[in-house]
Amino acid sequence: MEFDCRKVYGAENADAIKKGDKVYVADDFAILKDLVNNEGNPDTIKCIRDTANFRFQTEDNKNYAFAYLVERGAEKWRPYKDVNELITAWQGKTGITARANTMPLIWVKYNNTPAQIMAFDNKNYAICVIDTWYDLTELFDKFTYLDGTPCGINEE
Repeated sequence: MEFDCRKVYGAENADAIKKGDKVYVADDFAILKDLVNNEGNPDTIKCIRDTANFRFQTEDNKNYAFAYLVERGAEKWRPYKDVNELITAWQGKTGITARANTMPLIWVKYNNTPAQIMAFDNKNYAICVIDTWYDLTELFDKFTYLDGTPCGINEE
């Protein structure tokens, strides 16, 4: 495969890479170029970390500074449209239903650290994890469930 610098991602443009994308990863640009030119086995992105460097996490939980996009992931996920959709999907995923007037216990991971969703806003479009509020797009972009699946809806 011929190396194309337009397919290289680093800390500045990491958000363009999505969960499930097939990439070559490395911590050094020259090594990344060798991987591409030698057509090794690409890795699958598990998540994009919210750190200054080493933002690309692969399914084996290793973190890298650079990624070279080989192929977009097959799954099509989207953020939840509102908190009710989140709760309904969670109940379908786990089989656990919350009692009336109680908040379900939902655990998520942020940079591989488990955290509990603590509250939902009254407008139905944000959640609180520990002591920080996130809208549902941020939940989708920054968090996964404990099993590694995205915090969103699979549209396939």
